[in-house]
Amino acid sequence: MLTKRLVAAMAVLAVSLPVLAQQRFNSEVENVGAGCPVTLPGSFTTANARLPDPFLRLDGTRIADRGDWWCRRQEILKLVERTVYGEKPPKPASVTGTVSRTSISVNVAEGGRSGSFSVTVSMPSTGTAPYPAVIRYGNSGADASVITGQGVAVINYTPTTVGAESGGNRSNKSGVFYTVYGSNHKAGTLVAWAWGVSRIIDVIEADPNKLLDPTAIGVTGCSRYGKGPLAAGALDQRIALTMPMESGTGGTNIMRGAYADRDQSGGSNGAQSPSSAYNEQPWLGDDFSAFMNNPNNLPVDMHEVVAMVAPRGFLVLDKTAASAGQWLNIPSSHASVLAGAEVYKALGVGGNLQYINTPTASHCAWDASVYNSRVQDFIQKFLLRTTPADGAEPLFTATAPPNMSNWINWTTPALSGDLGVGGGTVSGFTLASSSSPAMGGTVNRTPPPDNGRYDEGAEVTVTAVAADGWRFDGWDGDAAGASVSATVTMDKNKSVIAKFSPTADGTENLIKNGNFANTQNWTLNTWQSSAATFAVSGGNANITGITMPSGTDAAAHSLQLVQNGIPLTQGMRYRLTFDASAAAARGISVYMQMDGAPYTSYLTKEVNLAADRASFTYEFEMAATDDNARIAFNFGGAVPNVSLSNVKLIYIASGSTSVQGGRNVSSAGIKRPSALRAMPLSNGAVNVAFRASNTGVTTIRLYDVKGKLISSEKLQTVSGANYSHTFNPGRLPNGVYVVGIRNNGKVEQARVVVPK
Repeated sequence: MLTKRLVAAMAVLAVSLPVLAQQRFNSEVENVGAGCPVTLPGSFTTANARLPDPFLRLDGTRIADRGDWWCRRQEILKLVERTVYGEKPPKPASVTGTVSRTSISVNVAEGGRSGSFSVTVSMPSTGTAPYPAVIRYGNSGADASVITGQGVAVINYTPTTVGAESGGNRSNKSGVFYTVYGSNHKAGTLVAWAWGVSRIIDVIEADPNKLLDPTAIGVTGCSRYGKGPLAAGALDQRIALTMPMESGTGGTNIMRGAYADRDQSGGSNGAQSPSSAYNEQPWLGDDFSAFMNNPNNLPVDMHEVVAMVAPRGFLVLDKTAASAGQWLNIPSSHASVLAGAEVYKALGVGGNLQYINTPTASHCAWDASVYNSRVQDFIQKFLLRTTPADGAEPLFTATAPPNMSNWINWTTPALSGDLGVGGGTVSGFTLASSSSPAMGGTVNRTPPPDNGRYDEGAEVTVTAVAADGWRFDGWDGDAAGASVSATVTMDKNKSVIAKFSPTADGTENLIKNGNFANTQNWTLNTWQSSAATFAVSGGNANITGITMPSGTDAAAHSLQLVQNGIPLTQGMRYRLTFDASAAAARGISVYMQMDGAPYTSYLTKEVNLAADRASFTYEFEMAATDDNARIAFNFGGAVPNVSLSNVKLIYIASGSTSVQGGRNVSSAGIKRPSALRAMPLSNGAVNVAFRASNTGVTTIRLYDVKGKLISSEKLQTVSGANYSHTFNPGRLPNGVYVVGIRNNGKVEQARVVVPK
């Protein structure tokens, strides 16, 4: 019944998917067969020198229908997790993040533990959103320029941030994956890296701006970073195109072949043995230790990992030269793909797989004459879907194949029926939950999902739990109302968003590494022949050796220290503080702005620095949400060295009082259009709050009672947004002062008394 239900669902999808532009071989869910019942044997000790039969079920029967493949694939998945990779956990309870043209941030939470990581994005110069994308492990694998030249984005993924490499020390597992699931988790880093890829796809799926296409994602990488894409493509059926390059043992190589071709003296004159791959890095799961010296006992081999990618696009790039081919053991990779291709052929999609090896000598070097056209072809078939994926036979552009009679003693069945394409689910639907903003709280789901999914018709109670200093404001997405709990009926894949607002000023710094423990998260940009040195010492960011920009379009922002990836939410107020000094009196400008054209500014400040370090405080309110804002300190206007420290950005509770200089400053009244409020601070400074009546440049001036100008500032404002500025020209004498603002010709004034 379960298999029939799956086949029926996928057959319907197959009918609704025309060829070319809508052609789909990948799923809309991470694991199509998640609901298939699988009972693994208690032990694996039956030696088999040949490759296991991918069509043979655990109960001893062989599949006869193409629709049977999904549950057979689930058996292979569980066997691979149990013996080779370790278990890949399903989607965590909470996955949130942001997508921009330059980066993707990922935040996960599960069981009281949380972690975050980010990747950079390189956009193509052609095409339109939503763009297909290829995730490149460690900037390796298929050439980035070939990818972007097809109108496809490149996501640059550093997988060691998710699962760190630590030599063979399995007691020292670290990275975001192990932070969330514990350092004693049995999964190796290949699973951790694949889990990170899946979470990137989760964030792309949830992106309201639909910049990237979650149904057109590819993965690629070379060497150890080629092992990763194979695991990712096998373990997440949303991935449309898998392109491992020279992945060796732990990658496409059959374990039995790598073991047979190893240097029996333990040297490196043969293939890398399974035990060497296991001990070099924690790539493979802990339980593989039982098989590394006797892979004939494995109930699976890597040809079945290749088969798990079916029916999706699969392109393997290998080398045959002695400098790369011996240790990588190309014959074992060739044999693996040949055996896995039998599944592709049986499913009627043999043309979706291609294997290439080339005599190019250098490991991981890109052979454009061989690879370019093949990569372009597969991108057009499986990501752009502008070319039909045709043919029942796989294509092997390679040297003479190994003798497969040494490895295969089973026959490929003639399967009947329809496979179905484009996804489907056995056990129901997914329910994604997120918080806006992410720091505002969490969402609990009752009951919890079964392997990441709910049965059709299930009723799920979602409950918003506000973090300290926040309140719940209501639901968005597939839940509605202002009650902290809501009921969601699962009749499709759904997503709920809990909206929160602050009740107290925030404590978490939205600026990463604002104390300058090192140079991470900060970038020094130089244009128009500008130059400088950026270094940190004692918590200070020191900008020295400044060469002012010159030539066309030279400006202060032609030399700048920036950080992006800062989430800012519409309607929320923020306070930016920092300390700064200069070798001699000079000015700098500070922007909170959009990280890309048209570089809309949310806060623009001209700051006067002196040799004595001073503290600066500025406040602003967001008129729109920007999940990838940036801060920019611009130094191009003068040459004296600058030192920054203690850069902090926090949110401010609406209607609360903020403390500056030890005295409470009321923010009441600034919500009224153009309302101007000026308040004295106990340190002799004056705080000014107002609501901009127009979009443009607003000038704020502070005068004494005789009309003498004491200080002046210019802000780039947005109509209807609230702003706050503190004049701190040195301790003001007691007396009456006048604050004036001018915004696109509209002038307002307010008096303020600085008392004793």
